[in-house]
Amino acid sequence: MERNLERMRAVAAAGGAALRPHAKTHKCLEIGRQQLAYGAVGLTVATLAEAEAFVTDGCPSVFIAYPLWAGSATRPARLAALRARAELRVGVDSAEAAGALAAAVPGARVLIEVDSGQHRSGVPVSQVTALATKCRALGLDVIGAFTHPGHAYGKPDPAVVAAAAADERATLAAAGAALDGLTDEAPVLSGGSTPTAEAGVAAPLTEVRPGTYVFGDRQQMLLGGLAAEDIASLSRRASYPLRARARRSLTAVLRRCPATGRVG
Repeated sequence: MERNLERMRAVAAAGGAALRPHAKTHKCLEIGRQQLAYGAVGLTVATLAEAEAFVTDGCPSVFIAYPLWAGSATRPARLAALRARAELRVGVDSAEAAGALAAAVPGARVLIEVDSGQHRSGVPVSQVTALATKCRALGLDVIGAFTHPGHAYGKPDPAVVAAAAADERATLAAAGAALDGLTDEAPVLSGGSTPTAEAGVAAPLTEVRPGTYVFGDRQQMLLGGLAAEDIASLSRRASYPLRARARRSLTAVLRRCPATGRVG
């Protein structure tokens, strides 16, 4: 696993991009610490509960890369408490979600999600300017755009991965242009999937969010030529103590979080 961590650190550094791994792959506090030790600037998460757990463990910056609805139940208070303890970034893909987030956490930092080809979530590039303008009108701090080139997983073929990586770069370049004048600094252009990252990080990406790379699996071997000796699956290769910690660590921290005792 350490070899995988070092390889992705080097890939991101070679491409001039910040490394912000997706922690939903492992949901393990110890592994999150190791990712930070291997150069990650922060972590990407899929839920508010994951963000709370990793921040409680000391992560300095979290990005909730999911269409979070901030207006329900206890989420406004939880988001406000989270921002008080760490740098918080949230992805948005609609004016409605942006409005709920602005009401819950005024001035929150947001990235606009754009669709780069998977057609699962995100707005077309043609809608980036309008959505960013709406976010700013609501008082949100627009800092960039992000995408997930999930169509890289469509077929176990390196050519498919290369095409998805090209889509990722083209989409983020267009999104960056669409954000001209709408960010206070040069926009964060965040891409992310393990196969496209393994294929090589390049401009215009300023940040990369791989997840599966930390363990590797047979799918990654087929997609990008990962060597068998680099597969570090918890179920087969890791020691029993690490497997046990991976099962216990996130649950234990969630129980200590004052705001929540659940995942999701």
